[in-house]
Amino acid sequence: MVISSERVSDAFLAVNSCSPQFLSDKDYTMIRKDGRADYHILYITQGFCYSEIDVAVQKIGRGNLILYKPHERQRYSFLAKDCSISCYIHFSGSECELLLKKFGLDHRVSCVGETNHTLNNLFTRLSEEFALKKPFYEEICAALLLQFLAEAGKRKRYIENKLEINSLKRMDVICKQMNAEYALNRSVAY
Repeated sequence: MVISSERVSDAFLAVNSCSPQFLSDKDYTMIRKDGRADYHILYITQGFCYSEIDVAVQKIGRGNLILYKPHERQRYSFLAKDCSISCYIHFSGSECELLLKKFGLDHRVSCVGETNHTLNNLFTRLSEEFALKKPFYEEICAALLLQFLAEAGKRKRYIENKLEINSLKRMDVICKQMNAEYALNRSVAY
């Protein structure tokens, strides 16, 4: 059965649906034997998702993305006691597979860090644009999804390479300041 938000687009990238889910009032289980026609990401921002991966159920905590490719079996649960928050994105497009591979997000589970304000803000903007459906929302949603995937890929790479994100942020501030003030005559002691 095809759900109305389940579509396959020939566009570069298209968001079919997205929204946060607050899963604390009752246990929730999703089983899609034949998956969906589009790609499906669950971004766990709080609590846990219990996802079947290779017939074993894994407890996946916050700061992780769970990817379901088109027509892959989906079975996952949330327990009310965990007070989970899951942000889902259903998307399609001609470049999905290439982009997911490029950003290193083509595995079932990708760790992108437990506290990530940038990803949270991008998802919030994406879900608001999608809900409001103002002029050019499809293009804006595609751009925000691309930015979300790129940021998630960057965070995943930092984590895999054991780079200290706070140190990188300090270096970013210094580099931005140097770029903004490149023409000023500064001493090394500055």
